[in-house]
Amino acid sequence: MALASLALFEEEKTLARIAHINERHRAIMAELAARPDVTRLRLIGSILAFDVKEAGGYQSATSQALRDWYLAHGLNIRPLGPTLYLMPPYCITDEELTRAYAGLIAGLDTLASGDFSAP
Repeated sequence: MALASLALFEEEKTLARIAHINERHRAIMAELAARPDVTRLRLIGSILAFDVKEAGGYQSATSQALRDWYLAHGLNIRPLGPTLYLMPPYCITDEELTRAYAGLIAGLDTLASGDFSAP
């Protein structure tokens, strides 16, 4: 079973996909780093994470409102306390990843404006 899993991993070029996602994440990091509301920006493999200054603690009202906003806009981005994680599936397309970045930033802009109205 393990060898079959490794074969599938190689056949689907999973490591190349992870490297591509990592490159795309690196490209957006400068924009995120320039924001005054983003701290502790980090990246490992295909996981991009950062803290949002105004998100509050775990289960805070602000964190919940941000999570709800993302879900209402078709993004499964869930803050864990003040930390936002973007963990796309390895099969994500460039178009989908671009949409995720735009949505991630739009959510931060909405938080900064304080306007969590419906989509």
